[in-house]
Amino acid sequence: MYERMHLLSKEDFDKIHHATLEIFKDVGVAFHEPEALEIFSRAGARVDGNVVFIEEGLVDKALESAPSEFQIEARNPAKSVTHRGAKPCPGPRIRQPLYGHQRRRAKRSRHAGL
Repeated sequence: MYERMHLLSKEDFDKIHHATLEIFKDVGVAFHEPEALEIFSRAGARVDGNVVFIEEGLVDKALESAPSEFQIEARNPAKSVTHRGAKPCPGPRIRQPLYGHQRRRAKRSRHAGL
């Protein structure tokens, strides 16, 4: 039913995943919040200044501990959304400070890739 939602082949997905793991391990990820640095350090990641280097095993452990479903809470509880597994989940509307009001993302929005 959701096959049309898969934009990448399994091989392409795996390439991206492995490239991401290399970046996490070799380049690192900068964090500017001391609490985040402390959390990663306690979890076993190497922290150098504000850069965190994450080994594949730590990523695997985090993925294994992720919940199979979670709730995206709206201010109006009737509009909250539960995300389950790999099924598509409608996202919330976005509020952009430049516009000062809610709007749905346009197909050709210059921010569509974010």
